[in-house]
Amino acid sequence: MVSLQCNRGEQENLLPVWTTVWLGLVQPVYHTLTIPTGSVQEATQFRADTGGYDGVQPDCRTIIWDGTDVDLDPQTPGKPLTGQNKKEFVEAYVNHAFNTSVESLFQEFKRGFFLVCEQDLVRLFRPEELQGVLVGQDVHDWEKFKQNTSYGWKYHDRHPTIQMFWEVFDELTEEQRKDFLRFLTGYRRAPILGIDQVKMKVFAIQSGTCEQHFPESETCHSNLYLPFYSTKEIMRDRLTEALLADTDFTL
Repeated sequence: MVSLQCNRGEQENLLPVWTTVWLGLVQPVYHTLTIPTGSVQEATQFRADTGGYDGVQPDCRTIIWDGTDVDLDPQTPGKPLTGQNKKEFVEAYVNHAFNTSVESLFQEFKRGFFLVCEQDLVRLFRPEELQGVLVGQDVHDWEKFKQNTSYGWKYHDRHPTIQMFWEVFDELTEEQRKDFLRFLTGYRRAPILGIDQVKMKVFAIQSGTCEQHFPESETCHSNLYLPFYSTKEIMRDRLTEALLADTDFTL
């Protein structure tokens, strides 16, 4: 359910949302209802002259929603729509679109949500804090990620293959690095306490066809299995191909 009241900071955060709402819903309705102060007849004439707005009956406070006529003022059915009350109409329209029309679905979501999240605990968080707890952080300190990495079975931080790996990693785009984090852990976001909670361990894969072998991972333990590649170009090709394949399955 969407609340249409927010403080200054929240208004700045919701600017993209409000832009979408205004361009896609409010602006067309509001401008279509730029009718002169007057009666139902004037409103009806305006509709005839302009074609009105799809889904709106300009002679009363009724809209067509999901193929059904909805009276936005059930306390006063058929209330005339004029220039004086058009703002009230738009507010009721937006409230129906974001709240009333999805009330039953939201209640089901809310019921399921509080089956897995303790309601009293949820109330302790601000919205941005709750988002961080549930989905993690989207800003990553990659240098710290590198510092927390350890190595096993023939690999160490000065091994040529490891040096090539970090050179390739540093050249990846931010989105590709997040794809790598998903390849390693199953998630593109870092834990709520930060990416320093992700402690990657890199192991060598020894195979007779190392150049053709792709990197592998154990997401439960953040283990990366990296073949002995002979060149940085081969390293880049195999790693990026592995990340592209991983996008077909996302947690």
